[in-house]
Amino acid sequence: MVRIFLCILLFSLFLSSCTRDIVPSFISGSGSTKVIQYATGLTDDEKVDLAMKRKKELRTIRKWDYMTLKNNPEQALLYYKNVLEELPDDIVIRRKIAHVYYLLRDWKNAYENYHQVPINELKEDEQKELLQSLFLDDLRLDRLTELARFDLTLTDRDYYQTLDTCYSGIHNCIVNIEAYTWKTTRILTLQRTIKKSVQISPDYQYRNFLVAAELYKQWAFRATDILTKEILSKRPNYTEIRKLRGFSLFELGRYTEARDIILVYLESHPDDIESIIRLGDIYAALGDFTSSSLYLNNVIAAGYKNKAEIERRLAYNYAALGDQVWMLKVLSYLIQESDVTEDDYAVAISLALREWENIRAYAWSYASIEKFKNSPILIPLYLSALRLNDKSAEIAVFVSTLPEELQKNPLVQLEHAISLYEIGNIDQALPIFTAIQELDSTVDWAIEAWEYIRAIETYKSQSGSIQQ
Repeated sequence: MVRIFLCILLFSLFLSSCTRDIVPSFISGSGSTKVIQYATGLTDDEKVDLAMKRKKELRTIRKWDYMTLKNNPEQALLYYKNVLEELPDDIVIRRKIAHVYYLLRDWKNAYENYHQVPINELKEDEQKELLQSLFLDDLRLDRLTELARFDLTLTDRDYYQTLDTCYSGIHNCIVNIEAYTWKTTRILTLQRTIKKSVQISPDYQYRNFLVAAELYKQWAFRATDILTKEILSKRPNYTEIRKLRGFSLFELGRYTEARDIILVYLESHPDDIESIIRLGDIYAALGDFTSSSLYLNNVIAAGYKNKAEIERRLAYNYAALGDQVWMLKVLSYLIQESDVTEDDYAVAISLALREWENIRAYAWSYASIEKFKNSPILIPLYLSALRLNDKSAEIAVFVSTLPEELQKNPLVQLEHAISLYEIGNIDQALPIFTAIQELDSTVDWAIEAWEYIRAIETYKSQSGSIQQ
């Protein structure tokens, strides 16, 4: 169980903190051809039918959702595809597959799967991923034809039609933004950006730079890539453009190009912390965790204020390198930061338990539940620490003080049952293990419960034989 917590929490916190958390401070209609529309939604009967079919696969689907949380999207993708063969019309599975492809920055396959789901069946974030995938795919040439197939709001349609003009170069991009006369907020923001640039400088390339930076903030990374490339072709010594271009290439998943251009940028701006952090992320994405750690340690040495952000990245790197000693040191610093999170504590405690530093794990887990009371993540770890510090007798009393919902948490129940087993109360432990295993026999905590059930059954069988 400790290993499970470590994998889930460490990798999920890295994902959430190491990709798009830095917004670089670069500066303090369709044609008349009839197209076939994609489906807008499902009828109630269709939804019920799909739900009934999906119920047969629910345990398997849960297991594969768990794989995605472990930051193993490639494995989850294989599992989801297997389910899709059994349920080819299931929109829930199709959405999951599309989202995993989006996480992998495989824009083509993300879009191909998303567009097979009626758009009203997609959540707001999923609709954004659908449209972004369509417009982030370098090889997609029929963007506007595809856009016309969806039942979109007028503001979304206006925005993406305007964005499409930016793919043909700076001139068309600026002209179309300036000519816009309706109410789409993102386009109006771009118009204000153009007006602001004129007030500051008459330099057209400065204007183009500000527009490209605003497009980056709107997650239009491909448009930023195209505009910055054109600006550099006309003004190769415009160093700020290199930073912007490097960041956009990173977001597009073009890590080698991003690394090379940011390295050039840092030659003239060696103290740019944002770029050093991003270079650390790039090296990690390329699998060079040693180089990544060197850059990130330099950030801390330079006095970067948000140390927790960097320590999380370093913890991931040392885990990937198998350097548990340094990972433990970094996490010990991390949990002392004022902005420490539940996940930070969970990773640190899990590692301490894994390394058999039980006293440290107990101290950290006690501090964690003082800060994050009734945390469903931290309470089971605290119970583990109690048990491994020979305090199993305290567990039943502590569990009885928890809210009812938390008492029913399978991991809390598992720790409670193990503690009963270890102090010899196997008749009390057995029904708890059995209930856990019956919840869902495929998940790891249920498998662990099953191992204890087998041990109890073996013990009782042997005891019966001896008595006979």
